[in-house]
Amino acid sequence: MTWGLRQVATTPYNIEGIGFIDSLKGWTGGDNGFSFKTLDGGFTWDTIHICPLMDRVFKVNDTMLFATGSQIWRYKDGFIPAIPATRYAWMTCNPNPVKDNLNIDISTSVNTHVMLMVLDNNGNRVSVIDNTDKLKGSYQYHLDTRPLAAGMYYVILKTHEDKQVVRVVVGR
Repeated sequence: MTWGLRQVATTPYNIEGIGFIDSLKGWTGGDNGFSFKTLDGGFTWDTIHICPLMDRVFKVNDTMLFATGSQIWRYKDGFIPAIPATRYAWMTCNPNPVKDNLNIDISTSVNTHVMLMVLDNNGNRVSVIDNTDKLKGSYQYHLDTRPLAAGMYYVILKTHEDKQVVRVVVGR
């Protein structure tokens, strides 16, 4: 067996899950809310609009697999949402666009681990705002955006149960 590097997206992208139903047909996805499909064993990938924030793929048998992300999706002759989305975490960021200080409000409906981070438009981690266990409830954070260059950023909230992404524009 040999390994080879394959490009999925033309911009930097954090791949979090990949799975194949057979030797040619597979899917992958991750942080930025896009998913990708290959029909040639991973040599080429096309953007698709299923299973946003895909982070796990589980093959049940030769005709069925499940993918998780912002929802659970089932593949059997095509992807369909298998389970309606249930939110365990919520996040708002304001003002947006922001000049100096961004207010980030999060809420969790269960006790969980919270990772709150900022990525730049290329997918590079700019900062980790929080990475701790939290009790169920609401929390507020303040991010000083003055050191950031003007442009687009992503505030990402990850818990054990959920993931939220908010695109934020830093303007001057």
